Amino acid sequence: MEENKRIFPLSPLQDSKDLKESAVLLKEELDAFKALAKGSSMTRVLAKLCSTIESQLLEAFCSIVLIDSESGKVNLGASPSLPVTFTMKLVEKGLLFEVIESKKLVVLKDVEEKIKNRDKRTNIEINTIWLLPVVSEDEMVGVLCISQQTSNQLSKALLERLSYFSKTFGLIITKYRRDQQSKMLDRLTGLPNRDYLYSKINRHIEQVMTVNESFAFLYIDCDRFTMLNGSFGQQVGDMILKKLAQELHHFIGENGILSRIDSDEFVLFCTYKEAADIKRKVEGIFSIFKKPWHINDHKFPLTVSIGISEYPIDGLNVHSLLEKAELALKQAKKEGLNQAVYYQESQQHINYSRQIVLENDLRSAIERDEFALYYQPQVNVRTKQIEGVEALLRWEHPEFGVVSPAEFIPILEDTDLIIPLGEVILIKACMQQMEWVKKGLPPVTVSVNISPVQFKPGIIINAVKKAIRKSGIKPQFLNLEITEGMLIHNVKETHCILTTLNEMGIRVAIDDFGTGYSSLSYLKQFPIKTIKIDRSFVKDIVMDNQDRAIVKAIIEMGKSLNMDLVAEGVENVQQVKVLKDEGCHFLQGFYFSKPMSNREVEQQLQRWIDLKESIKWE
Repeated sequence: MEENKRIFPLSPLQDSKDLKESAVLLKEELDAFKALAKGSSMTRVLAKLCSTIESQLLEAFCSIVLIDSESGKVNLGASPSLPVTFTMKLVEKGLLFEVIESKKLVVLKDVEEKIKNRDKRTNIEINTIWLLPVVSEDEMVGVLCISQQTSNQLSKALLERLSYFSKTFGLIITKYRRDQQSKMLDRLTGLPNRDYLYSKINRHIEQVMTVNESFAFLYIDCDRFTMLNGSFGQQVGDMILKKLAQELHHFIGENGILSRIDSDEFVLFCTYKEAADIKRKVEGIFSIFKKPWHINDHKFPLTVSIGISEYPIDGLNVHSLLEKAELALKQAKKEGLNQAVYYQESQQHINYSRQIVLENDLRSAIERDEFALYYQPQVNVRTKQIEGVEALLRWEHPEFGVVSPAEFIPILEDTDLIIPLGEVILIKACMQQMEWVKKGLPPVTVSVNISPVQFKPGIIINAVKKAIRKSGIKPQFLNLEITEGMLIHNVKETHCILTTLNEMGIRVAIDDFGTGYSSLSYLKQFPIKTIKIDRSFVKDIVMDNQDRAIVKAIIEMGKSLNMDLVAEGVENVQQVKVLKDEGCHFLQGFYFSKPMSNREVEQQLQRWIDLKESIKWE
C-alpha cells in the first residue's frame, strides 16, 4: 500500500454521548427524507446534506459521487462548494477504485501531486481527501468525499458522524432509485410503462447508432375492450389485463421488452435479424388472444390489432417510432379485427387533427342538434311486411359532413356524454314513430341501441319513461337493443332493469348475438323478447356449413325460449333463402334497404306493397 494512502474499517455509529448532537443528525436525516417525499430532486437533497456536513468541518469540503447499479458508471451526485471538475478528477484518475473495491474508508494524502488540484478561480488547494463508502443493502451506491485543505487527522467522533451520514446517503439514494423505478412500472400489471420505454429504449438507440442493428415496435391493442369493460366492470377488465400481460410477458421472455402504455394498449420492443422474426412474434401474439379466456366462469373472446414500426427506416427515436406504430395500429383497426399492419408513409397523411376537433365539438353538437337518426327496416319473413325499424345514429358535422358512429360513440362513452345524448335519441325515435302513426302509416316497432354506460337503473328507466311521456308512443312499439355482455355485468341489477322494462311493456333484444359472452342459462333468467343474429354469421351462411350450423342452433334455441329471431346483414337472395328455410322470423340488411332518413322511410312504407312484390324471396 502506498504511504500516502490508508484504509480503515468503519465501525457502526456508536450512541452519541451528546444527545443534542444526535438529535441534530436525526433531524437532518428526517428533513432529507421529507424533502425527497415532497418531490425535491435527489441532487438537491444530497447537496443540502453535503452543506450540513461542511458546517461541522474546518477548512474542508464535502461532495458525493454515485455509482450506477446497472452500468457501474460513476457520476457526480452533489458538490455544493467544490468545482465539479475537481470532484470528477477523482474518477478520471481512478482514485476511487480502492474504496469501491474494499468498501472501507480510504484516506488520500498529498493530493496535489495526484490531481493538480489547485483551482485558480477559487484559490482552493486540497491536501487530504477522506473517501467513505456509501453502502446500502450490501450494494456500493456511492462514495462520500471529504476534501481537506489541511492534513489534520479527523477525530473519532467526527468520523462516526460521517459514517452515520454515509448510511443516510445510502438510504436516500436507494429510496430515490426505488421511487424512480416504481414510477417506471405499471401498477396493475407490473410491466414497464411509457416512461420506462422512453428512458430505456432511447439509451439503447444511442448505444446502437453505430451498430448495424434492427429492431421493431409492435403496438398491441385489445379490440373492443372499452365495450367489455363497460359490460362487466373495471374489476373484470383488470383481471383480463393482468392475465393478458402475464401471457404476453411469458411468451416474449428475454427476447424483448413489453410495456403497458395505456388501458388496453401494450408495446413490444424487440430486435430482429430478418422479417420472419417479426412475423413469428405477431403470430405468437395472435395465438395468445385466440385462446379461450375464462374469468369467473365466463368465456371472453378476445381479438387484437397490431401496428408495427421498424428502426431505423421508420424513425431514429422512441417518440417517432411509437408514433408510426400507432398510425399503423389505426390502419389495422380500419381493416378489421385481428390485423397486423406495418407502417407505410401514406399513413402519415391521415388527418388526426380531425379526432381532436370531434372530441371538442361533441358537447356543443348535442345542443346544436347535429345528431340525426336513420332507420333500417326489419322485414317479417312470413308476411313480407316491414314490421320494425332500427334507429341508427349519425352525426352531421358542419365541417366533416356525416360522421360514422364507430368514430364518435367511443368518445361519447369515455366522457359520459352518451347519457344525455342517449336520452335525446330515445325521445327522437319515439316521437318519429308516433309521427308516422299520425300520418296513417302502418305502425312499426322502433329499435334503439343502448350503451353499457346508459344501462343503469337510475338512468335507463328514467330515460324510457321520459321518452314515452313526451312522445305518447305505445310501449309495445319501443324495442331496446343491448349486447350480451350487458346481461351479466351485474346479474341482480340487470334482472331488476329488465323486469321493470318488461312490466312497462318495453321489449328488449340481444344485439350481435353469438359474438359475446352469454349462455343459455342467462337467457332463461331474463325477460328477453328478441335475439339478433350477428352479421358475421350471416355473411358466409350460404357457403360455410359451420356458420349455417351456428345460425340454425341460435334459431332453434330462440324458438325454444319463445323469442323472435332477427338476422342482421342480409345482402343477397341466397342468404334470404337459407334464413327462411331455417325458420328465422325477421330479416334486416342492404338486400331490403340501406338505412334511410325519416322521409325516405315514409315513402318506403307507403310504397311497400308494390316494392315487396319486386323482391325475390327464393
